[in-house]
Amino acid sequence: MSTLRLVHLFPDLLNLYGDYANLLVLQRELTAMGAEVEIVPFTGEEDFDFSETSLVYAGPGTERRIGYALERLEPFREKLSSAREEGVFFLFCGSGAELPAQKIILPNGESIQGLGLAPYNIRRTEKRQTGDCLMVSGLSEKLVVGFLNKSGSMEGVPQPFFRMRLGEGGIIDEKGQPTKTEGYADQSFLATYCIGPLLSKNPWLRKLVASKLFDRAFPGKTPLVVPQDVSETAYQITADSLSRRLGT
Repeated sequence: MSTLRLVHLFPDLLNLYGDYANLLVLQRELTAMGAEVEIVPFTGEEDFDFSETSLVYAGPGTERRIGYALERLEPFREKLSSAREEGVFFLFCGSGAELPAQKIILPNGESIQGLGLAPYNIRRTEKRQTGDCLMVSGLSEKLVVGFLNKSGSMEGVPQPFFRMRLGEGGIIDEKGQPTKTEGYADQSFLATYCIGPLLSKNPWLRKLVASKLFDRAFPGKTPLVVPQDVSETAYQITADSLSRRLGT
């Protein structure tokens, strides 16, 4: 793979809050590492090929647009599943994290079939949850900063990825009660309700994802060293500010 291909699912539908910036900062990071990168929009073309893809990304959209995107993605279920099995990285942010679920359970009890790429369900409510969030993970001692604006929660997540330090979690337990956990991830997959955009606000996480993509595309090749930029300072200011709310 000579060029890293970053696929943006329905950029016209799933792009609330400017979360397309996740792909822009990832492209810039990878380019600085010495890779050629292209961002490819996916709008439902019948002959679209996911096999030569480095990353598939979906950002947040309204509940109606999430439903519409699922309808449009249904014919590509097998292609997306095959790409997942081949190790293509999947990143879902905000309400985009509802797409890969097994199903989305609506407030009236009806359900919508998800893409089935992840082991959890989504349970929507009439109430909306919003606010800043501060999270920790097993990846780094560094905090994850962002914002939650959602009307649903994950359930049935086998191993929640984030633990909340500040803000409501995005996962409910088997009794439907909120937990202080958020997100689902494995070696080549990350789905979280956290927005910001996530990779813009958290440069350490952006670098980690970029390294995974680079190493898969160019095994054995050493990337160029990327100097720090202003996003590092902005991240630290935000993390310190949110931490002070906890008295730390």
